[in-house]
Amino acid sequence: MDPTSTQPTQSTSPNHHNHNHHYHTPYYSHLIQTNKSNSAGDWHRWLVAAATRDDMITFFKGLTKYSKTSGAKITDVKPIHLAWWTFDSPDGYNIRELVKQIYQLNPSWYGNVEELNDSRGKVTVTLLDDAGGRNWPVLPCQDVSLRGHFD
Repeated sequence: MDPTSTQPTQSTSPNHHNHNHHYHTPYYSHLIQTNKSNSAGDWHRWLVAAATRDDMITFFKGLTKYSKTSGAKITDVKPIHLAWWTFDSPDGYNIRELVKQIYQLNPSWYGNVEELNDSRGKVTVTLLDDAGGRNWPVLPCQDVSLRGHFD
């Protein structure tokens, strides 16, 4: 800030951007299996990491579309908000299998959902430890609004 001014000075740095920074940083979401056949300790809890918030939106749009296809192994995908989702599946590892099939360019496994094709190289998942205790990674502050993306 210029000491004689009450207004901040504009940066002339080539790295200065006039857009929202949080749209270009990694984004994280919890994804929790809620299959009625499993007890709470048997539910899989996944951490989904995406290259950007927009990539996370694309992935969950695709996952939601896939969950409504005939023969889907993952169903009933529901958001609480963008960083917290639930799904139903008799096998919680179907999430990892889905991402594996995306990376292996096997769209027939997931109904060739365009948004899932677009997620290749931009989304990854990791299973969170649920053996006895609870290990919850603390997510960074993020814009969790769905803003009409999933109506």
